[in-house]
Amino acid sequence: MITQPNQNLGNLNEKISEGRFRDVYRYNDLVIKKPKHYIIKTLLSIEVRIPTSLYTLVNYAIRDFNKYEYKQYQSIISKIPSDLHKCFAKVHKPIKYDKTCYSINQLVIDHGGQISKALSEYGKVNDEQFWSLIDELEKRFLENRIWYFSVGSPNICVNRQADGRLIPVLIDYKRSGMRTFWRQLLLFFPYFSRQKMRRRFQKLRERFKDCKRSV
Repeated sequence: MITQPNQNLGNLNEKISEGRFRDVYRYNDLVIKKPKHYIIKTLLSIEVRIPTSLYTLVNYAIRDFNKYEYKQYQSIISKIPSDLHKCFAKVHKPIKYDKTCYSINQLVIDHGGQISKALSEYGKVNDEQFWSLIDELEKRFLENRIWYFSVGSPNICVNRQADGRLIPVLIDYKRSGMRTFWRQLLLFFPYFSRQKMRRRFQKLRERFKDCKRSV
């Protein structure tokens, strides 16, 4: 964990990814997610800059996705057996620096020291343990009504262990829960939420489960 964050968070320079609302940086063995100041929307062929906090507040009733994601992570991990905690990149309590809230996350590293690839980059996986853990995650999510609608290849890392086996590690929790999908009114009924979850997991298997390729 960062011991003196305030002297470094303003000078992040190793950008490794970005999303719609946040830029993602590496800091030693951590991932730092910094909110973007604004997002760009096109209205009547004109690009308009909208403050990110205002956009997320209006669309999701969420002012800060970093704080929201931390609460979602805590909620999810409290309902998951400890033997499955290895499948979740840890999210530490956000840190506020210079009026900005930074999300502090575990950096997923392979046994060889390389950053684990997202499933979308890694490609098809032939590893019995990997898909067994995916099955178990789906089962636990459905049993505990954990509506992790972020299930998808960009949000799952393929983490290589010392013995060569692979495990899935979830890395993004901001689109968890009904709050970020409130326009899909049917999802307020558990039956439809379960169906959506099942479809997402099945799509993952259809696209990335490979019974022929060796690891």
